[in-house]
Amino acid sequence: LLTIAAAIDSGNYHPNATYLSGSVNIKGTKINDWDTAGWGRIPFYEAVPRSSNTGLSIIEQTMGAKTWLKYLNRFKVAKKTGITLPGEVSGSLQFQTPLNQAITSFGQGVDVNVMQMMQYLTTFANKGTELKPYLVKKIVKNGHTTSYHRTVVAHPITSSTAKQVLSLMHDVVYKSYGTGQVYQIPGYQIAAKTGTAQITGSNGSYLTGSNNYIFSVAGMAPAQNPRYILYVTMQQPQKMTDSAEKILAQIFNPLMKRVLDLDKI
Repeated sequence: LLTIAAAIDSGNYHPNATYLSGSVNIKGTKINDWDTAGWGRIPFYEAVPRSSNTGLSIIEQTMGAKTWLKYLNRFKVAKKTGITLPGEVSGSLQFQTPLNQAITSFGQGVDVNVMQMMQYLTTFANKGTELKPYLVKKIVKNGHTTSYHRTVVAHPITSSTAKQVLSLMHDVVYKSYGTGQVYQIPGYQIAAKTGTAQITGSNGSYLTGSNNYIFSVAGMAPAQNPRYILYVTMQQPQKMTDSAEKILAQIFNPLMKRVLDLDKI
């Protein structure tokens, strides 16, 4: 999401141009789509809904590492949120080589915590304004109240860019080629992005096996003007009785629906 936002905002996104999906060669290293056969030559507006590593890598190459890093810094990637809990770490960003720079476009080579992820997501729900996450609204102790108010972290992208990203997130759920169709909730419009992150083993290489991933979904509703963000992650499920998306939907869908139903009241 940050990659496509940076490309749109910097004028380097050409949605109707096409690319050959499946794989791309970056400085001698082959980057594959999750479907290694690809989907043939497709337009760039399908890259995010399809979770195409190839498409996002090409977009990063078109945008250029200097511009991409500028936006990563604007979003405060690998910077602490300052949340009021002890032990927060800043995470890390590997950006030294062209390969590093390319794979960060689809989330490898970068390590962030869940509250950082929530902070980035607020940008798309708040018309380009990134907000600091809080766990509580106020603390009352011995008659003294400490309140936490809406805090703006940054303005990394324009309102127009945020709107276009939300539209692509909507496509994730409602287009026939979207990876998040299972997150549709009758009566509501959902914007979402699925995630499948590889896990690094003790020897520095990625773990293998169908369950050695961190699966996730980040969803917003109502899609046109979000009031809620729900982010669910699942690490290395031991019993893959169904697809990761269907397992996560068993948590995401009823929880988001409950919130939206209560919102009506």
